[in-house]
Amino acid sequence: MTDPSADDQKKSRRKRPAHIETAPSDQPPATAVRPPKPPEADSPTKKYEKQRPPSPSRAKKQGEQSARSAAAVKLEKWSDCMPLLKAEAFFLENSNYLTDHPFIRDARNGKLSTNRARKLVAESFYVVRSDLRTFTVAYDLHQGRKDDTVGKFFEFSRIACQFAADHLKHFQKALKLSDEEMERYEPSPRSQCYTAYTSWLVTHTTPAMIAVCYALLYPVWAEMCKNIVAAVQANPKYRLSDHDITYFRFYAEALDDMDLLVKELMKGADTDHLKSWPYKRIKDSVRVLQTYLVEFWDGIYHGAYCA
Repeated sequence: MTDPSADDQKKSRRKRPAHIETAPSDQPPATAVRPPKPPEADSPTKKYEKQRPPSPSRAKKQGEQSARSAAAVKLEKWSDCMPLLKAEAFFLENSNYLTDHPFIRDARNGKLSTNRARKLVAESFYVVRSDLRTFTVAYDLHQGRKDDTVGKFFEFSRIACQFAADHLKHFQKALKLSDEEMERYEPSPRSQCYTAYTSWLVTHTTPAMIAVCYALLYPVWAEMCKNIVAAVQANPKYRLSDHDITYFRFYAEALDDMDLLVKELMKGADTDHLKSWPYKRIKDSVRVLQTYLVEFWDGIYHGAYCA
């Protein structure tokens, strides 16, 4: 048997408090309004994606296609492709990104770490060694003679690589890296695809294609090196002398003789198989090589030196 007074007490406890009003049955219950969420801070990955130039597929989705169709462009001579390529969206975006790369910005702001500088030396060590071998093979492949334009072009490229290798040793020594450490270092595939594709272009295309790539990409590389030199000289905290950074100073200087060879080589190639090298193929070669140059620097910036 239960006590009736106890049941009344339970019912009174279950009774809804007077200050809470119930909605009429013919109206839907009011929806609670949630306060807006504070904006989330961008992660380093998102910030990096914003800084980096969009990929060709992404640019296409965003409606950034070039006004001209590469397949419809007809070239009468090799030099005709130069102004067209310089106006391509991919070339402008990549060039702007490279000349103000996060690596350069860190150097300018005094934030470049020794670890990252060492990674640049180590990756460059393997790139220069590969390029040196590539241009030696190219000289032999095209049976170049010293009085021949193609032969002079590849011989000049080989000599420039040898100078670069010698200058890189100064930077290597300043960062206290031994030759044994360079040999033990495992190069990043991401940073080495640039030199691998350079070798592929030499063996699978024509010297005129290499000349076009040089004429377009070397000025961008030179501008990057100028910016690095200026950043190092403006920050005494790095404790690097002009002798230590001759690698960058060497590339920052204009190679007038090479520019003349490039013009002569393209002029001589105007009558040689231009129909087999339509603008689309030339554009693709330049675009891929420049994208790999972006990967070279991104691989250094987002990686770590591990001997």
